[in-house]
Amino acid sequence: MILTLDIIKVMFDYLNISNTIHKEHAVRVTSLCYNICKKLELNQKTTELICVASLIHDLGLIILPESIYNKTDPLTKFEINIIKTHVFKTISVLESLNIDEELINIVKHHHERLDGGGYPYSTKIIPYESKILMVADVVEAMSTKRPYRESCSFSNISNVLMNENKFDKDISKIALSILI
Repeated sequence: MILTLDIIKVMFDYLNISNTIHKEHAVRVTSLCYNICKKLELNQKTTELICVASLIHDLGLIILPESIYNKTDPLTKFEINIIKTHVFKTISVLESLNIDEELINIVKHHHERLDGGGYPYSTKIIPYESKILMVADVVEAMSTKRPYRESCSFSNISNVLMNENKFDKDISKIALSILI
């Protein structure tokens, strides 16, 4: 099954994801992915695939305790490990719905890093579409205030994206140009 935006809206409504941090994050990540894809001049099919993946990339987070996301103190190592399970939970939900494997593959790598330091697989083999989602996800997360921290400065975001061997430099440059 290929997910469409209408199906995703129904899923969000069914799961009562309305004005939560998860939905707002997904919408902002999707917008950034769309703009990156346009600047990269990717074809419509690839752009749509990345945008659909970006809308559902954190679906597994809604299964986790809400108290973790509303916490104003720094997260404990235990809580961070709980959050990291969301990738597997998302994949499980998507597989149970018989979602297209290409879409699942993009989602399953969105927390990996080019240096192999990401999670959950710690792999350096990452689909190009996931590299776009990775950058958009990090940029949105860093640029948005969270209950436990303020939003990060453009300079801080730029340093993370450009001064580490974790993200595709070309995609990062495009994402940063969109933020300006």
